[in-house]
Amino acid sequence: MNALLIPVEGPVQAVELDGSLEQLQTLVGGYIEALAVPEFICPDDGATAYVNEEGKFDPDCKPNMRATDFLVPGVGLMFGDWIAGPLLIAGFNPRRGEHRPLPAAVEKRVRLIEREAC
Repeated sequence: MNALLIPVEGPVQAVELDGSLEQLQTLVGGYIEALAVPEFICPDDGATAYVNEEGKFDPDCKPNMRATDFLVPGVGLMFGDWIAGPLLIAGFNPRRGEHRPLPAAVEKRVRLIEREAC
C-alpha cells in the first residue's frame, strides 16, 4: 500500500497506486492538485496529498472535514479553507518524483483522524 483515500463519507481506503494520472484523477474525482503535507506530520517530504483541483466549484463535491482536519487549518491550509471531495495521501520520493510506501507517521495520523471522526 502506498496511499490512503479519505472519502467524504465512509471508511478510509488503502490504495495501491499504478503511477498513472488517470488513476489519481479517478480517485479524487477530477483534475488533481498536489498539496504539501504539514511538516509536523511528515518532516522529510515523504508524502503528498492530492485533491480535486476544482472540487470547491463542483456542486457534487461536498466538504470533507476529515481531510481538512488531516491538513490542519492554519498550518497546512489557510484559516477558513477546507477540502472538498476525496483526499488521497500518497508516499512520495521528492528526489525521484515517484510514489513510494506511505510513511508510518502519515498513516498513523490518518487513522487517528478516522477514529476521532466516529
